[in-house]
Amino acid sequence: MNPDNILLASAVSGGLDVQGVTQYLFWIATVAMACGTAFFWLSKDDVLPKYRSTLIVSGLITGVAAFHYYRMAGIYAEGGFPTEYRYIDWIITTPLMLIKFPMLLGLGSSGKKWLAQLVALDVVMIVTAYIAEVSPLASGTWWSFFLIACAAELAIVWILFAGMKDAIAKAEAPIAKALRGMRGFILFGWLIYPIGFLLALAGPDGGSIREISYNIADVINKVGFGLVAYYGVKTMSSVASSGKEVTTES
Repeated sequence: MNPDNILLASAVSGGLDVQGVTQYLFWIATVAMACGTAFFWLSKDDVLPKYRSTLIVSGLITGVAAFHYYRMAGIYAEGGFPTEYRYIDWIITTPLMLIKFPMLLGLGSSGKKWLAQLVALDVVMIVTAYIAEVSPLASGTWWSFFLIACAAELAIVWILFAGMKDAIAKAEAPIAKALRGMRGFILFGWLIYPIGFLLALAGPDGGSIREISYNIADVINKVGFGLVAYYGVKTMSSVASSGKEVTTES
C-alpha cells in the first residue's frame, strides 16, 4: 500500500503518531508554499512597477520551497529524513529573503555592502548548520558547527537591527513598517530553527519532532514574511497612486 494511504488509514482509525503528524505537515507545507507563490505572482500588478520585483522574489521563495517540500514529503514517506533537500532549499531561499531588505530600501549601489554581508553570513549559517546536522548526534562536531551557525544568525540579526537601523528609519512609513515586521520574522521566526535542531535530542522521535518544527517555521517564515512585504509595497503603492504625500518615520 502507498505510504500516504497507510498514514491516512492510521489517522482515520485514531492512531496518528508523531511520524504521521510530520508527514501531513510536509504536505500542508507544500500546499501553503504553492498557494503563496500563486498569490504573490498574481498580485504583482496590484503594486507600482518598482515594487513588483519584491513580489516576484516572494513568489520565487515559496515556489522553490513548494517543489522541495513535495520532494521531502516523498522521502519522509519512504522512511528517510530529507536533510539534503531541506538544506538545498534553505541555501536558495534564505538569501532571497535577506536581499529583500536592501531591495525595499532602494539603496542601489550603497546597499551592496549590506547585501554582501547578509548573503555571506547566511551561507556560513546554512553550511555550518548542515555539517552539524549530518554529524553524529551530540558529538563535538555537532555542537561546534551548531554554535558557529548560531553565531552567524546572530550577526545577521545585528546587521538588520543595528547596522540598517538608520536606513530603515529614513524609509517611507509603509516600507519602514514592513521592514520592521520582516526583521521580526528573522529575529523570532528564525529562532525556531536552532530550537528545532536541539529537539533532535528528544529521544527516538527526536528526528521527527525536529522536522515538525522546521516545517511549521518554514511556512511561517516564508509565506508570512512575504505577506508582510506585500502589505508594505501595497500600502506604499496605494498612497502614491492617491497623490498623498508619503512621510518617513525619522
